[in-house]
Amino acid sequence: MSPCLLSLPVELQLQILEAFDIHTLSNMQLTHPHFSNVVKHYETSISKRILYKQLFHAKWDFPFASEFTFCNISNLTANYDTMDSIMCIVFELPFPMFRATRIPIRMYSRLIYTGLILLYQLQERTDDEKVTFLQSSKRDPILAMKFAIWVCQIGFYERCLHRMEFPKELVSCMIRFMGGTNEIHSWEPTFSFFQGLERAFVEASYRYGPNYMLSALQDDPFPHP
Repeated sequence: MSPCLLSLPVELQLQILEAFDIHTLSNMQLTHPHFSNVVKHYETSISKRILYKQLFHAKWDFPFASEFTFCNISNLTANYDTMDSIMCIVFELPFPMFRATRIPIRMYSRLIYTGLILLYQLQERTDDEKVTFLQSSKRDPILAMKFAIWVCQIGFYERCLHRMEFPKELVSCMIRFMGGTNEIHSWEPTFSFFQGLERAFVEASYRYGPNYMLSALQDDPFPHP
């Protein structure tokens, strides 16, 4: 570590540190005990500046996550990464609706992204608060959440049908969310099978949010809480 950097006033060191992301800051703490002490001592100050400069819109997107800690920033960054991953997967799929109408793609993108943010906000509430939130919400927020879930659900079907199979572990987990059995023995694509699958997907999406939806799009079994 350069002695010149260590000899700078703490105020200048903080200005340098706040330009990095959380992952880089964590690595910098390993480079020298001095930086480890500075980062730990000024965690609140550094976190506040990172939130205001790098994640300035987070206070509107995630009003519940207001703590100035590295853990909170890591969680917020992971949320944005999850939403970005969902958007990339969704718009790679051949949705005729996105191309058959005169509505610009960016309008669909905004609607889906807004729905994902609202689903994250929903996860910060208790079950009773979720019911109250859904019942008291106007039509537009509900529409955004439903559209985001519907698009991810179609994307999940598209991937499964393309491979001509449903990932058993993931679907078993989805059925378990609805209080069903842990194992699925009948995999015939009947109407009742898809109907139950649809209810399970929607219920799990409302209950566990975008993290679950991404796991479905990536064929990654979502752990039962």
